[in-house]
Amino acid sequence: MSSRDIVLNSLTFKNSQRIPMFLPSPYPNDFLHKSYRLKDSKATDWYTIEEGREERIDEWGNIWRRFKGISKGEVYKGVLETLGKVEEVELPGLDDYP
Repeated sequence: MSSRDIVLNSLTFKNSQRIPMFLPSPYPNDFLHKSYRLKDSKATDWYTIEEGREERIDEWGNIWRRFKGISKGEVYKGVLETLGKVEEVELPGLDDYP
């Protein structure tokens, strides 16, 4: 059974030989991870804000923080402060998306 079959069977609640896995190398992985940086993106790389702590901004404008070398981070401040401001959110431009 291929990784694709395992994932599709799990999503459609069919019997599968095992659950899909997304683990770091060298362990099994049934998912493909791709990324793409938009041309005019707000996204930054991780930068140090204080010893042992880092911050970055994603394509949407969310501010992420993490402990360096320990975690992948979490959203510290979301771009949407209240639902009433949803019309004010500037979405990333996808004009140059392949």
